[in-house]
Order: sequence, then C-alpha cells, then structure tokens
Amino acid sequence: MQNTQIKAFWLLFTAKLFFLTHLFAQTDSVESKNKVLYTLAYNEVPDNSKIPLLGFVNIANGNHSGLQLGFVNITHNNFKGLQLGFIDITKGNLNGSQIGFLNFGSKNVQGLQLGFGNHSKQNISGSQIGFFNQVRNNLIGLQMGFVNEVKDSTNGVQIGFVNETRKNTKGLQFGFINETKGKVTGWQVGFLNVADTIENGVPVGFFSFVMEGGYRAVEVSSNELYPINIAFKTGVPLLYSFVQGSFNSNYQNAFAMGAGLGSLIPLKGRFYFNPEATYHSSFRSDNPDATSLALNIRYSISPNFQIAFGPSIVQLSYQKNGYESPFFKFGRYEINDRNSLVFGARVALTYNFTELK
Repeated sequence: MQNTQIKAFWLLFTAKLFFLTHLFAQTDSVESKNKVLYTLAYNEVPDNSKIPLLGFVNIANGNHSGLQLGFVNITHNNFKGLQLGFIDITKGNLNGSQIGFLNFGSKNVQGLQLGFGNHSKQNISGSQIGFFNQVRNNLIGLQMGFVNEVKDSTNGVQIGFVNETRKNTKGLQFGFINETKGKVTGWQVGFLNVADTIENGVPVGFFSFVMEGGYRAVEVSSNELYPINIAFKTGVPLLYSFVQGSFNSNYQNAFAMGAGLGSLIPLKGRFYFNPEATYHSSFRSDNPDATSLALNIRYSISPNFQIAFGPSIVQLSYQKNGYESPFFKFGRYEINDRNSLVFGARVALTYNFTELK
C-alpha cells in the first residue's frame, strides 16, 4: 500500500514538472513580470491567465478567471471565479465569490463574500456573510453578520447584532441595534432603532429614535390599576414604543414598571384613534402582572399638547388568592383562581416634543 502511494506521488510530481517545463519554455522570451511560476507551494501567473492556481500562495499579476485555491490568494486586477482560502484579495473588480477567513475587494464586488471578515472598497451587488461586513460605498443585496456597515446607502437587507448605514436605507434592517443616518424607506426591526428620517416605513423596537418626522412625548396618566403613571414615548406616530413607571399606594408593592406599543391614527380634525398595548410588572414576584389594551381617543389641544381618554381591558395574572383590588373598575370577570379580566378606562395628558397637527 505504501509503495503504491509513493509511486502515485512521483507520477504526479513528474507530470507537474513536465507541465512546468512546458510553461517555462513558452515564457522564456517575455519579461519577468509575465513569467509563470507554478509549484506546489507558490504560484504566480501573468495577466489574463486562466490557469487554476492551486497552492499555498497564489498570485495573479493582472486579470484572472477561474479558480484560486490556497492559504493566500491575490489578484492584482479583476477576478472572475472563485477564491477559496484563508486570505482572499482582489485589487480590481470581483465577479464571483470569495470564501475565506478574510476577504477583500478593492473595487466593485458582484457576487458573494463569505468569511469572518468581508470588505468591499466600493460597491457590492450580492451578499456579504460573516462576523464583520463592510462596504465603503453602496450595498445592493444582503449583509448578514454580527456587525454590518455600509458607508453610503443600502438597497436590500442588513441582518446582524449591529447594522449601520451612513446614508439611506431602502429595505430592512433587522438586529439588536439598527442605525441609518439618512432616510429609511422600509423597516427597522430591533431593540434600538435610530434614523434621521422614516419615509414609507416603520421602526419596530423597544426604543426607536427618528430625528425628522418622529414622535417623542412625555405623558402623565391615570388608569384602573394605577392612579399615577409617567411614560416616555418614542418612535413614529404610526408605531411608537414607551416605558412607564406607575404608583398605587394601596398595593403591597406600590411601584411598577411597564412597557408597550401604541399608534396614532388620524381621524377628523384634531382627533386621533390611539390604541395602546401595555405590559406591567411589579418588583416583587408575588404581585400581579398585567397585560392591557386601551382604545383611546386623543385630541390635540395644540401642536404639542394632547389629552386622551378611552376604555381599557386588563388581564391580571397573580398567585392563588393574591388578587388586589384595582384603583377603580367598571367590571371584573374571573377566569380562574389565578387570572381575571378587569374593565376600566384611561385618561392622559401628553406633551410631545415633535408637533402633531
């Protein structure tokens, strides 16, 4: 078995040596930069070569097409095909794929970059998939990774823990933190969303901050569970989120925190339909949790001040025999010994930092 492997190795070595001799014979008369060097470890070919590069280090001194398979693959101009290695570098345009730990495209990329770190110095039409992805100009397609950055505009999708576009986004940003420093046409879905302007789109998250055309407000309210509530609201009128602190001195634990989503839907004149969903929890595990839906009508006294009122329904979840009477109620329906529905109402006074007509 061992003799067979040795024979196979020498047969392969002889064939490659014959191939190299043939190549050198053809390139003896050209300048050194156009010579072909083709070995098991190091390969170098001239401009417009289509010879596959299979070695530890592969270098194409100009344009190259086909396959580069090695630890380091470098093309000094345009490349068309597949670079597969630990480090892949194309100094011109890339039309194809780079699959490696680190992938670099010095000009435009049309295709796929798949690796731990992916970088395109100009535009990319296609996909970057890795831990860190960066495009210096525009992205048309997909970025998917832990950190995604586009220094110009995005037309497509960014999916990651942190997504950043320095100019405009047209499409979707989906992650824990999403930031567009220009205009968003589409969606931002994440825990924290930041945009200069939202146009024909919606940010969905725990906290959304929109500079132009956004909604930011402080509200004092009273409801069936807590006579005193103070909330901060942020997002856009169509969909905003809020955090809320609440107080009821009659409860075993007087303080509670809440969070929710709401919407301002214009009606006639200065009136808005203002549905809000809220989840409340106290600081003690033996106190009830509350999930509520309020159907408010909001009226703009001025561009910055509104009042709101409307009916609400609350589902209370508590430990057995742990029910505490609400601040007020219009009715109560007991589902079981741990859950009940309370029918009540809300009234609120709101100051918003962004004007509502």
